[in-house]
Amino acid sequence: LPGWRRRPAVGLRLLKTLPAAQILRRKGHLSPGAEQRQGLTRMPFGLYSAAPIAGKFRALMSDDAIKILVTNDDGVRAPALRALADAAREIGEVTVVAPDREQSGASHAMTLRTPLRVQKVEERWYAVEGTPTDCVNLAFFHLMESAPDLVLSGINAGYNLGDDVTYSGTVAGAMEGRILGAASLSVSQPFGAGLEESASVARLACTLARRLLDNPLPEGAFLNVNVPSGAEHFRITRQGRRVYREGLITRQDPMGREYYWIGMAPEEWYRDPRADHDAVEQGFISVSPLHADLTFHRVLPMLETWDLPGRRGS
Repeated sequence: LPGWRRRPAVGLRLLKTLPAAQILRRKGHLSPGAEQRQGLTRMPFGLYSAAPIAGKFRALMSDDAIKILVTNDDGVRAPALRALADAAREIGEVTVVAPDREQSGASHAMTLRTPLRVQKVEERWYAVEGTPTDCVNLAFFHLMESAPDLVLSGINAGYNLGDDVTYSGTVAGAMEGRILGAASLSVSQPFGAGLEESASVARLACTLARRLLDNPLPEGAFLNVNVPSGAEHFRITRQGRRVYREGLITRQDPMGREYYWIGMAPEEWYRDPRADHDAVEQGFISVSPLHADLTFHRVLPMLETWDLPGRRGS
């Protein structure tokens, strides 16, 4: 990636079976027990040696178009959604399934108590009365002829940085895609970005999407990308931490009843030179690997020392 310091490769590069091997299996090109016949070297823990499976994956994709789902949380009419879909057609066959209205802040919510209605806007383009997570599920299990190989979520109007990723419907769209087995990426740009800037961000996102398909991430991992205006160089970052201040505004309606606006506090971050917000502040494209596992693994040994009734070994 431009602007990213390369490190020497160490040892044999290995690829997780997901998503590349999963795509091969889904299309009937990688069946259990057939690895030897297909020239694949199976390694411990469900790994394959990189070169054979990557080569087979690329060969398959040249004959069988990659299926791409594009979604967002800004709604099906967002201009940046079309920019991303247009750019993604350079990679494969695109289907757009997006909320029929803005769903910013919907996070990973799923609609359970009301029916979901779908309107076909145009060929392979659908509007859903639901959240980004609803859209991804409908695409995987109903609207697309086969499950997508790649999910692109965005382009969001406004960055998704630090703790804010937990509120983001855009990030949740990519997370849901990854949970369901597809390579996934969420992408965001500044508020007020025009069509030309959106087209540029879309091309950058698709550059990363190609890398995702050629170099699959470990199971469960997906990318969250934030692109400042005019940025060309990349930084690999981690999720930062926001300093939270009171962001509640109270008003009164004409009847004298109080109402509230949430989320109006100014942005402030804990300093971290490796964080996503720091990269964006310095004009770099932030690329953060995320995953849905919220377990704080370092705390597990501490909890094991608690004397809790019924715990194994107590």
